[in-house]
Amino acid sequence: TLNRLAINMCKFVSIFDKSIYMKLKIILFLFLSFTLPASLFASTYYVSNAGNDANTGTSPTQAWRTTARVSAARFQPGDRVLLAGGQVFTGGIWLRGNSQGTANQPITFRSYGAGRATIQSDTSFGFYAHNTAGIELRQLNFAGSGRVSNRNSGVIFYLDSANAHLQHLRFDSLD
Repeated sequence: TLNRLAINMCKFVSIFDKSIYMKLKIILFLFLSFTLPASLFASTYYVSNAGNDANTGTSPTQAWRTTARVSAARFQPGDRVLLAGGQVFTGGIWLRGNSQGTANQPITFRSYGAGRATIQSDTSFGFYAHNTAGIELRQLNFAGSGRVSNRNSGVIFYLDSANAHLQHLRFDSLD
């Protein structure tokens, strides 16, 4: 009977240990899910004249080619879009409201490599953001057709949502 009691106690402890272990794993998973910064999930996208819009865009060897592909993407807080320096990209970038950055994790558009990337938008906008904020534009050139023929601005942030504010907009070294 003492032997039987010891066997039953071992079974109970074993079940109890497994239950606590599983609960601890769930708690740890939930804790990490809510406390890890979103920047761990942020992506960097590359744009180059040597790229292809069918690529993933997530490395210089898998770069996108056009601003149209950039405009079609949805970006998350902390994402970066890097345009190859010294290259000219035809057409503007249109960032829709489904791409939102934050002050702590902005969506950043900038040049990479040697020189600055140029966005040649002709008579259209160079960068247009509609109902979106948490954006940084850095080290980029915007070129249009000139003030006589171009009725748009190089960089436009347009807000038509009631009671909304554009939080965290940063412009650094733009021409």
